[in-house]
Amino acid sequence: MPEAAPTVDQWRVPYTRHGGLGVPAHVTVLYPFAPRASLDETLLGQVCQLAERHAAFDVVFRRVERWPDGIVYLPPEPPAPFVSLTEDACARWPAYPPYGGAHEEHLPHLTVSHDEAVADRAARAVAGALPIAARAHELTLLVEGEDGRWQAEARFRLGARRHE
Repeated sequence: MPEAAPTVDQWRVPYTRHGGLGVPAHVTVLYPFAPRASLDETLLGQVCQLAERHAAFDVVFRRVERWPDGIVYLPPEPPAPFVSLTEDACARWPAYPPYGGAHEEHLPHLTVSHDEAVADRAARAVAGALPIAARAHELTLLVEGEDGRWQAEARFRLGARRHE
């Protein structure tokens, strides 16, 4: 969701676990996923097939929400295309439930901050810049390097028949 970065990155980069480690503004489809060592052509082809089955779509972030633990996030509207992507991925790779199975329900979201100390300020600042319109047009497979930084291993265009 590069369209959201100018609004959320001043909070997301310093105040989320992975924001300062190369993870861009995004809505997670499936995390954790397969380890880097298992990302062979077969698995990448399967992810490409998943992306092919889902058309690109428009999304709007209109409001700021908070979970009880202080996490500030933006729920996408509509959430259904993200839910569909996650359900499809979970059906294909049941060994990788969203967030390791820590939550009963997967709620699509773009995380703004994990730090309760800045939650109020972050929520107010981001709310003042909403709505944010974006286009979900690809899945990006991020992998964590040995140095702890994350990078794009591959990109898969939604509705397309090839990956980059």
